[in-house]
Amino acid sequence: MRFMKNTKLTALLLIGSWLFSPSAMAEWMDIKAGVAKAHSPECKPPPRTPEKKYPLQFGIYHATPEFGYFSATQGRAQNVEIKTLVGDQFTLTNSRSNNGLIGLGIYREGYTQAPVDVMFGLNAYFLGPTQVDGTVIQEHLFTNLDYHYSITNYPLYVAAKAVYHPDSPWYRLTAGVGLGPNFIYSGQFRENSLDQGITLPDRAFTSTTSVAFSATFGVGVQLMQLIPKHPVECGYRFFYLGQGTMATLTDQIITHLNTGNNYANAVMCGVVF
Repeated sequence: MRFMKNTKLTALLLIGSWLFSPSAMAEWMDIKAGVAKAHSPECKPPPRTPEKKYPLQFGIYHATPEFGYFSATQGRAQNVEIKTLVGDQFTLTNSRSNNGLIGLGIYREGYTQAPVDVMFGLNAYFLGPTQVDGTVIQEHLFTNLDYHYSITNYPLYVAAKAVYHPDSPWYRLTAGVGLGPNFIYSGQFRENSLDQGITLPDRAFTSTTSVAFSATFGVGVQLMQLIPKHPVECGYRFFYLGQGTMATLTDQIITHLNTGNNYANAVMCGVVF
């Protein structure tokens, strides 16, 4: 019994001498310092950089309402055939006309490869009425009438848009294309006498809505600091709007009146949401 007590006492003395030895105390201080360092603010991982997004997105979609001013080139000189007669020659005296336009683009985020984002969506526009003017040479002999009519365009596009992010917080560069149908309203056809009422105007054509292939291309710049959290985008856009027609009001007229190829050049601005 005395031997076992002496053995236990000897073991306790050896453990105590090791615990309070200089080497054991140094190891303990190193462990304590390491734990404290691991929990210090300097050792925390860097904060995660938030994913670059447009402000105030509705899920993964964002919208761009637009407005602007455009100049259109339209109209066509042509011969209108009439049964049993030579027909009338419709000349073109004014093929350019200007008006305002409004549009709305809805885009969804697509391919991203820094520094460029590519988005896909739909663009719809309303191009205000423009006017075509000319004269009517009856039977290719007598210029007794003039005429005018209006054209209104409603293009709808499947669109793609690229946004380039330069190393600047002030601006971004954009480019976009679109393809789709254009709904062309041609109407308000009028003729006026040029010989003081001797020649009576004809009611030859009626308003018609046509559908034609259309395409658009535009470039612009997004200004990032004008409105907080909402980039303001301004730029240039070209429209190919296709051809429209006007139906005849009588079966004596064989040829429909054709509007010719319509083009428009626009300057536009919008806000990105």
